[in-house]
Amino acid sequence: MAKHTAPRTVLVTGANGYIGSAISRSFVRAGWKTYGLICSQKHASALSYNDMIPVLGSFNDPSFPFLTKLNEEGVVFDVVISTTEQLSNYIPHYNAIIPLLHKVVELTKDSDKLATSPGLRPHTESSLLNSPKALRDRANYAMRAFHHGDAFDAAVIRPTNV
Repeated sequence: MAKHTAPRTVLVTGANGYIGSAISRSFVRAGWKTYGLICSQKHASALSYNDMIPVLGSFNDPSFPFLTKLNEEGVVFDVVISTTEQLSNYIPHYNAIIPLLHKVVELTKDSDKLATSPGLRPHTESSLLNSPKALRDRANYAMRAFHHGDAFDAAVIRPTNV
């Protein structure tokens, strides 16, 4: 994996939303250069106030001019986190996010920032959990609520596709 001398960069879609805002602020606190994708200029000042760089853009234009502009400015993202979701329109919204991720990869492919760690695999629902110690019991035991279906119904709430 490449060594990073510059601050690491992250793009968070939906950075003005409930989850996106919390994630973005966490990255800022950890010292990351944090770009927040927003669809309305009215949210820009709130992001700037929290030391994020607002990026006005949309999934509706598959050429993603905001990414092209950032690329021309030399911005390369180490991480992209999508926290947007439209439950009533989930599939089209999901299908709009995937081209965005492809465009980020396309613009990053000539960079030394692509992950090259041996054995790197995506995290899925069947992946082993590797939670911080403080959250390990919560992560390991939350799903056990479903073992008691004879006594009560259960729901385990998870964040959006982060």
